Amino acid sequence: MSFRISVLTVCMNRQLHLRQTAKYIAASSQHDEHLILDWSSSEPLRRSELPPDPRIKLHRVEGESEWNLCRAYNFAVLIASGSILLKLDADCWISPSFSIESLIHKSSVWLGSGSGGTAGQWLMERDAFDAVGGFNERMIGWGFDDKDLRARLVLQFGERVK
Repeated sequence: MSFRISVLTVCMNRQLHLRQTAKYIAASSQHDEHLILDWSSSEPLRRSELPPDPRIKLHRVEGESEWNLCRAYNFAVLIASGSILLKLDADCWISPSFSIESLIHKSSVWLGSGSGGTAGQWLMERDAFDAVGGFNERMIGWGFDDKDLRARLVLQFGERVK
């Protein structure tokens, strides 16, 4: 099976966390691009602040006064090139034992849970994300965006969601 893997990270005013996370992700060889979306941070994120990994693609959205995780991630998915999507928030990382390929072979959707940088992570085929309409953009703020997405994925795909 041949596929492109996009790691997606969006942030607004969380440059300190993002710089740490970007180092972890740049050290991994499991992805084809790391798409970082700066959602109108008051101080724009600069490419020079990130690792010199050519897989990092930095995009900035201007004119947003409020954080909207759902809109930000939906936009990131829209501009990502991969058919496999790995969502990692600005304060998340992947452990050295994390295997994207083994998870994809087990399920078309994997949703992380727990603590220590894994809460809110997910890995899925772009088609699965698109089939449920992505994140619900009417949800504002933090929390429940992942639970809502999980519920819709379970309804659509049942046991294929791990």
